[in-house]
Amino acid sequence: MTTYWINQFDGLELPLYIPAGQSDNMGTGEALQAFTQIPGGFFDNYGTRRSPQGIRPIVVNRMIIATSAANLQTQIDGLRGKIGVRGKLSANFPDDSIRWQWARLVSCDIPSEAEQILSAPVRLEFVTASQLWNGIITTPTEWTWGDETWVFGDGTAEFGESGTTETITANTGGTQAFTVTHNGNLTATNIVITVTAGTSDVDYIYYDNATTQSRIVLVVSGASGIETGKKLVVNAAERSAWYYEASTNIASAAMTDPDTVRITTSSVHGLTIGDTVRISGGTPWDGVIKNVNVTSTTKFSFESNTYSTLGAVGTVEEVRGEYAIYRTNNDDRWPTLAPGDNAITITVADNSTGDATIGWEYYEHFA
Repeated sequence: MTTYWINQFDGLELPLYIPAGQSDNMGTGEALQAFTQIPGGFFDNYGTRRSPQGIRPIVVNRMIIATSAANLQTQIDGLRGKIGVRGKLSANFPDDSIRWQWARLVSCDIPSEAEQILSAPVRLEFVTASQLWNGIITTPTEWTWGDETWVFGDGTAEFGESGTTETITANTGGTQAFTVTHNGNLTATNIVITVTAGTSDVDYIYYDNATTQSRIVLVVSGASGIETGKKLVVNAAERSAWYYEASTNIASAAMTDPDTVRITTSSVHGLTIGDTVRISGGTPWDGVIKNVNVTSTTKFSFESNTYSTLGAVGTVEEVRGEYAIYRTNNDDRWPTLAPGDNAITITVADNSTGDATIGWEYYEHFA
């Protein structure tokens, strides 16, 4: 059995050796107390709801073991350089799962002792920013370790896997049942649901989670709904709903002046002036970019002060914001998953060919 140990912060691997008599604490810290004294008794501000964990320190005691004086200094400088940083703190749990949470390094103590030559004790104190541990993105298939390394990238846990995707065979008012399992012990609130139309349009979907007793409507503006080959992505963590339209690859990108990026695509991009796009694939500009300027059928530009010159890297997708219609239809409800199996039923309008898909991506949440 693998022991519990905190192993990485903000991309920096922490020293492996735990000094004798020290340990990493697997506890949760205290939950907030919400009692208010009133005449004749008290009032509980949270009622039957779970009270959140409070901001708490996480202390890591380690021993740096070096191969040379220069190596010792390199390890010390790496730890000192993270002071004040808010980053991802990860831990290896006894079942060999890796969980992470946002934290800030607020103290780095490395006492110097007369006898130490190629070693040094270190005490790191982190303060949590999110009060819960996240598991990796859940998927039952396509699990690969690659070269036995793992990275967090720019906001996602990247283990070489993709999300869970199921084919929707129901059509024209038909229903279909799915079971989505959340292995954490807290309700997962960062669900991303993706509905992709196949060879026919999908007008809308009623999405019922009987386990959480919640219904949401997945619908887009426009008479055709989710059109053939296009997709609706509802992200509960970001509180966003985007409709993905045209997609093409980046052929090259360059800065023509200090504040403008000019993108050349490998095929016709289908954009017009003022459109919104999502760039992905590892470019410095990954994310949603609004109000692009279009100069030809394969060129567009936008303002940015992030410098880079790229070859054929990344993808450009035209997107349309559907936040307003999502809110109108769902009264600010967003998808969640309860711990354990979630019984989900969808009712489909249209999807006459029965080949649309629905996908779930989510981090497992742990106290």
